[in-house]
Amino acid sequence: MYRWTINVIGFAVALSSFLLLWNCVAPRQSKQQTGQGTTPIDFDDLTPLPRSPELNPNRLLEKAPTACDASPAALSHLVRTWAPVLRRDKSTLDYQLWLQKIVSELPEDDYSLRMPSSLNRPTESSIQSHKGQLLSAFAEAGLPLDSTIRFDLGRPSVQSLVHDAQLSIRLDHEYEWLTVALALYQPTTSEWKNSQGETVSWELITSDLLQKARSRGQSRFACAGTHTLQTLAVLAHVDRKHEIWREATRDEVIATFEWACQRLEKRQLPDGSWDADWDFSTRMITAQRSNFLTRLRVTGHHLEWIVMLPANARPAEEVLIRAADFVTKGADRMSRVELEENVCAWSHGIRALCF
Repeated sequence: MYRWTINVIGFAVALSSFLLLWNCVAPRQSKQQTGQGTTPIDFDDLTPLPRSPELNPNRLLEKAPTACDASPAALSHLVRTWAPVLRRDKSTLDYQLWLQKIVSELPEDDYSLRMPSSLNRPTESSIQSHKGQLLSAFAEAGLPLDSTIRFDLGRPSVQSLVHDAQLSIRLDHEYEWLTVALALYQPTTSEWKNSQGETVSWELITSDLLQKARSRGQSRFACAGTHTLQTLAVLAHVDRKHEIWREATRDEVIATFEWACQRLEKRQLPDGSWDADWDFSTRMITAQRSNFLTRLRVTGHHLEWIVMLPANARPAEEVLIRAADFVTKGADRMSRVELEENVCAWSHGIRALCF
């Protein structure tokens, strides 16, 4: 069983808050389930990333803000970071508390989880940096479909939020995190209609993602194009369990991963990091680097999608060890204040190393 240290004050507050928060997440007793059950797909079969023998990513979790003192904007990142550890022991108080914390901290007027198909509210939110990010965090943390979320307007189930995500997803808007959530919760639903009456399918989404992934200048996309690769990697993980793709699509995705891995091997900086221009084959490796936090964020994002791949489909082991060392040493040097102000940059690489 994994154990981790939480600062004494934070844990005491967390423990005293537990009973008050207990009703925030309440599984419903229902016989209605999807074809794959109510629990989202897990990542238990992933091969851990290679790392230096002395590297202990779990120790770095000790620096994370606790469930009680995390800011609303940090919650989805923190739940994602803890998810690989927490899903290994669902019986712990900490697992329950973190999931309850995130659904009990929504501001009164923040309905960003409910998509515009259900409520005429803006989707921008301090809770999530990207549309669908919080729902995908629920899926990655293992929150069942029949759990309920507390809102002023009621207690919708996660299943109803997934349905809203299906209606909301559009290829001309940001859709990567919505796709991750849908793939983990309902992989066997191969196609559906969105709120515009358009047919959406895994094949259609994947085709658009592939076009983005291979286009030049990834730095113009969110987080230097890594969200595209992350979504493709999650879909590939799901495909290995449920075969959601045609063979030709699967081959094209594999080729895209090979292309990206080759770029990363060539573009890695001497300190083990990657910058936002990782895909530029013509830019000199000695060019001026981006700032440390940008490189930490980009490197962490890359490790996060790479860990989803089979071990024989990843960049060379020495490349990954250097990247892991950069992430852990960089995260270790961050002060508590710097971490709380830059949770995104800190969290992605640590999460990848916790699998």
